[in-house]
This record gives sequence, structure tokens and C-alpha cells, in this order.
Amino acid sequence: MALDAGVHQTNTTETGRIQIVIFDDQPFLLLGVERLLADEPDIRIQASCTDGAQCLEAVRRYQPDILILDPSLPDNAGLAVLEALARDSLTTKTVIFTRSLTEIELLRVMHLGVQGVVLKQMPPEMLVQCLRKVHAGGQWHEKTSFGLAFDMMLRRERRQREVAALLTPREVELTRLVAAGFDTCAIAAQLNIAPGTVKVHLHRIYIKLGLRNRVALTNFARDKGLA
Repeated sequence: MALDAGVHQTNTTETGRIQIVIFDDQPFLLLGVERLLADEPDIRIQASCTDGAQCLEAVRRYQPDILILDPSLPDNAGLAVLEALARDSLTTKTVIFTRSLTEIELLRVMHLGVQGVVLKQMPPEMLVQCLRKVHAGGQWHEKTSFGLAFDMMLRRERRQREVAALLTPREVELTRLVAAGFDTCAIAAQLNIAPGTVKVHLHRIYIKLGLRNRVALTNFARDKGLA
């Protein structure tokens, strides 16, 4: 039964079922996912959406357990939905179903609290397994090259949190500039401070990190994912 343009209701809420809303701009793909999940007795699709605004409406109306979407849709429609839902602080979990993600896109969706990532070229049963694991409170990323990239991004995030516990935001910014090859005067111009202030900051950073010079600081920044 059509609810509105861009949204197709396929099931109402059933106690004990994993309730799903899907968002993708390709109707054939939505149909394929619907047919795949129709054979799973513990999973039910509440709505299939081809439009970002309608997807938001469906999630807010039904408050499903899991939203499946592709963040690489045209005009950043998928990312816009993720950002809007993050602001709403809803309990709905999110699974990314996409053909590929760049490192920048992967980092963005991680910041937005995505619990699972499945590539469209993977075997269909991977999506089903992912939904069940995420619904149970786990996270999902395949042990493939993409999964290894995901692990790498997690490690990078962890390293950056370690840096944030040691350095102030201004010191992190200055460290990035040093690692990028800027000299003292260039850093001063970038940060709109005096060259002498840059030297004071650098001295404090060296003491905090137990380092002796710019080369060591640059190596530190690269190791922690700041460069």
C-alpha cells in the first residue's frame, strides 16, 4: 500500500521481528532486498524508500530497529539522512549497503554511529547475517579488504582519541601543520599568531610527547593518523 511518493509500506510492526526500513534510489535493488528478506521469518520490512525526505518520515513514523541505506547516493542523500537521524537521537540502528566507500565516506559514517557495512557485491546472505548481528547489539564488517580498511579506520580513530587526551585542539592543529611541512612563520600566518607563540606551543608539545624536534613530531603525527 503506497503511503506517499517515494515510500512503499510492506509490513506493519510485529512483536519479536526485526523491523526494517530501506532507502535506495534504485527500485529494482529495493525489490531484490524485499524478496531476499521476505524468506526470513524473523525479519520484516516496514517501508522501502527511494527519496531521502520520505525515508526520514518513515523512520520517524515507524522507528524501525534498523535502517538500511547507501551513503553514496547522488546529492549526498544517504549521508543527509544519517546526519538528520543523528540529530534526532533515535534508537534506530543503521546498516550501510553500498557498492563502495572512500576512506573519507567511511570515516563520516563511523562518526554518525553506523553499526554495519555490507558491500552490494557480497553474497546476499551476508546482509541477513549483518542485520541479525547488529540487531543483537554487535557490529558487522566483513573480513575482506574492505573489512581490513574498516579496521584500519577504527585504529586510526582510536589513535586520534589518544592524541586528543594528550594535546589541546590548538596543539593538534599545530602538529598537523608541522607534519604538512609548514615552517614557523607559515604556521604563525595560518593560525594568526606570532612566530614566538608558535615556538612556545612547539616547546610544550615536545615536553608533553617526550619528543626532541620537528622530525620526531612529524613521525608521531603520521603514526597517529594526523598527517
